Amino acid sequence: MAGGLKAWGIFLSVLLGVVSNWQHWARGSSPQVPCLFVFGDSVFDNGNNLALDTDVTVDYLPYGVDFPYGSTGRCSNGVNRADAIADLLGFENYIPPFGKGNCREFMGGVNYASGGSGILNTTGYLLGQRYTMDLQLYNHKIIASRIAKELGGADVASKYLGQCIYAVEIGYNDYLNNYYGEGYNSSKIYTPEQFAQLLVQTYETQLERLYNEGARKVAVFGLIRMGCMPAYKNIFGADESSCVDKLNQAAQLFNSKLQKALPKLNANLPGAIFTYINSYEIDSENVTGLGFKIYQYELLSRS
Repeated sequence: MAGGLKAWGIFLSVLLGVVSNWQHWARGSSPQVPCLFVFGDSVFDNGNNLALDTDVTVDYLPYGVDFPYGSTGRCSNGVNRADAIADLLGFENYIPPFGKGNCREFMGGVNYASGGSGILNTTGYLLGQRYTMDLQLYNHKIIASRIAKELGGADVASKYLGQCIYAVEIGYNDYLNNYYGEGYNSSKIYTPEQFAQLLVQTYETQLERLYNEGARKVAVFGLIRMGCMPAYKNIFGADESSCVDKLNQAAQLFNSKLQKALPKLNANLPGAIFTYINSYEIDSENVTGLGFKIYQYELLSRS
């Protein structure tokens, strides 16, 4: 597992580097920040989709096979990346999902991520309900107003929210369940270049909205090598690289434009620190032989 630990260590060191640059708000005790807010898709979703009428639900085995609470809506065998970030920052508990129990515990942060969601509102619509990025921002506006009421005013809440960390990871489904997805027509309307530009321009506006709700320290995750995901290698067929080249090229195109957009936001929005997390390179290591287990389950029909 040495190689896998190395790749994970690179990710943690990048995020720790982000945190170390914000020492003025680190309190020297656990947790390092007062709250963590999470936005994104299935990589970060920790149960929000269980409250929706959607095909994207993962409350059955083998999901959660290594998680102490079993299948909880996380699209993983155990903790997901959002959980790992919370642990890294010293939170005692996982960040609660917005969609569960009207989210009564919100002062320590909220997870808004939704499997199947995208930057564009049309992304994933064939899958059923999902919290798109626009809806996640609307839900955060609700929580920000609750925090203002809890703390006694918008000014106090703004200072509080400015000390928090925001983790944002989205964009996969805009390709996998939109541009290259069956039943969608985006690829007939836009070239890959035009579509990436549309995504990043829309994303810029959304990140600015997040800033307007008090966010200042934002870790923005680029896309991983989605063409190397086993499911999509099976769907599209692997190229000579052993991955789906057009998907990886799309990820690189999106990431390149996103990397150029974030410095503009930092320059134009006072106090903003949008930090790009280079997931594509973190994900570059060959995972063959790293000790992953393959679980085989008979999937029973779910009522």
